[in-house]
Amino acid sequence: MDAALARFLARHAVSEREAVERDVAELRGLGPEATWAPIDAVCRSAADVLSMRPDRVDALGQRDPPHPSYDAVVRRLRAVAAGERA
Repeated sequence: MDAALARFLARHAVSEREAVERDVAELRGLGPEATWAPIDAVCRSAADVLSMRPDRVDALGQRDPPHPSYDAVVRRLRAVAAGERA
């Protein structure tokens, strides 16, 4: 890899967590009413993208499998909701 490119990437690389935190920073702490406009915009964008796909009906019917940690997370949340210690 070119040394200049490596330096650029090192200066701009952030963890996935930090990238998500940056994306949601301006929305964090807002009430539900304040988040409707951004949610509406994202949904409209997704609908626009889907409208351009010839297989949009099939695409809407596809489901991604849950993350491998899903079952453990749900069990922990249920235990907390039931008053058990997680």
